[in-house]
Amino acid sequence: MRGVSLIFKVLLGFVVITAALILFLYYNNAYGMKILREEVSKTNYTLLQSHGLQMDSGLQEATYYLLRLITSDTSYPDLITLSLFPIDSSNYFFAKQRTMRSFTNNLDVFREVDIFFVYSKTTDDIIFATRDQHLLTESDRMIRTEMLQTADDPNKSWRSTKQGDHRYLYRTEKISPELIVGAVVNVGTFLSPLGDVRFGDKGMAMLLDVNREPINDSSIPAEQMAVARGAKGSEPLGDGTFRMSYEGVPYLLIGYPLKETGLELAAILPEQDLLRRLTFFQRMIYMIPIAGTLVLILYFLFLKNVLQKPLQELMNGMRSIMRGNLEFRIAAGNVKEFVFLTDTFNKMVTQIRYLKMDVYEEQLKKKEAEYKHLQAQINPHFYLNSLNLIYSLSELEENALVQKMTEHLADYFRFIMRGSREYVTIEEETVHIRDYLEIQKLRFPSKMFYTCEISDKLLEIPLPPLSIQPFVENAVVHGMKKPGHVFRLDISIKQSDTNPMCMDIRVADNGPGFPTDLLRALQEGSYAGNSSVKHLGIWNVQERLRLKYGQGARFTFENLTSGGAVVILTVPIEQRRGDEDTHD
Repeated sequence: MRGVSLIFKVLLGFVVITAALILFLYYNNAYGMKILREEVSKTNYTLLQSHGLQMDSGLQEATYYLLRLITSDTSYPDLITLSLFPIDSSNYFFAKQRTMRSFTNNLDVFREVDIFFVYSKTTDDIIFATRDQHLLTESDRMIRTEMLQTADDPNKSWRSTKQGDHRYLYRTEKISPELIVGAVVNVGTFLSPLGDVRFGDKGMAMLLDVNREPINDSSIPAEQMAVARGAKGSEPLGDGTFRMSYEGVPYLLIGYPLKETGLELAAILPEQDLLRRLTFFQRMIYMIPIAGTLVLILYFLFLKNVLQKPLQELMNGMRSIMRGNLEFRIAAGNVKEFVFLTDTFNKMVTQIRYLKMDVYEEQLKKKEAEYKHLQAQINPHFYLNSLNLIYSLSELEENALVQKMTEHLADYFRFIMRGSREYVTIEEETVHIRDYLEIQKLRFPSKMFYTCEISDKLLEIPLPPLSIQPFVENAVVHGMKKPGHVFRLDISIKQSDTNPMCMDIRVADNGPGFPTDLLRALQEGSYAGNSSVKHLGIWNVQERLRLKYGQGARFTFENLTSGGAVVILTVPIEQRRGDEDTHD
């Protein structure tokens, strides 16, 4: 299959696996649903019937208790007292306390009831006891709004009402025209025993009124509401079970009528969840992962051989190229797309290899030419300044000074002539600077003073030649312009305080300092050497050190608050090469 498309192979494998799984699951689902509906409906109907009988029994016992309060209960005298005495009397107070205690004790007996209450029309007072402390603040309002309004209804049965977000069942009985007793049941508490029963992901238990409207304590999703109302028709299956659908999803609705309330206890079960109860399907659940795992392993091996392995080789090749190994090549595969990709990759690597060699050689030649050119630019600059100095001393006819100056000039220009060397030591560079400064000092013996401090451990550190001298010369040329002023120049070379791997070369003077525009241009890095012939040496040094050290060389330009300028050159400390010749 050398010429077969990769996409075709991936799609073919996916279709085969998916089709097999769909057919397998469809067969099991059809088999299970055929026998499951009837068994599930019987089981759940029995469950609802058992709970419904308990609910009817609990409501019936509560009804008997209310009827006993009217006739023979020990609380009857206290209830009569509530209708005979005013609310501020002691008889009323003690009767009220005994009644509340009796209600509280009976709440422990009738576990389904949440509130027992008695209402006295004589005092317009409601006395109640509740097991739910959250109902203390709303019980009085809830009883008055509806429950007392139905006390005269001859249809004595448990009714439903909604207060806020909760649903309640209640029943009232009249002891006399002035006294009404009643009991209240929270629907949520009523249905709580069914809360632990699993009816599927979207299934639930609920109470339905005569109009098949759910009256659960909590909110019911719209989907379950529609199913409860018999959405899109219903199909009776016996034992109070109906089959219906909502938006194409089939459901089972199982109901059991409650005798005491006229309500219906119902359960909604999505058919798709019924398979979880099928014994055969449960066994298949364990087989499906095993079979699926085996199929996926085979499919993974297929994809690994067809897709992952070539891609991994391609990524390894790219990583190898990034590390600089341009000899790496990828073996040809058997997939059409990867054959083209690997051939193209190998050709590109070959072309990059030759191109990189050409570019590297060109860069070496270009940088070497730039370096030689920049270094050569410095020589005429110093040469002209030296001639001007000799001319000045000759006019003064200072022969002794001319001889001394000549000696310094010889050493100075001997250093300049060593243009073929790439590096000199710090010691050689500073000796050259001292020659220059001695020449200037001979010219201005009473107007110039300098110091030069160098750390001994840095004397043999290599540095590109003429890296410091242009800054010294610039300071002398511009600092000596201040009339009636003794010029001072301080040079120091030491290990950097912030980075032990670098050294700081500091040149400071007490001259007029940098002009504002020039200082800003130097600090912002926007200074260009060709903008001023006077400062060509500074630009040359910056460019030369940039070629040698890259971002490792940093320049700091400032004006001192006491007057004068300071230049700090920070460069990496590199050990001197053993084969480097620094002698004549």
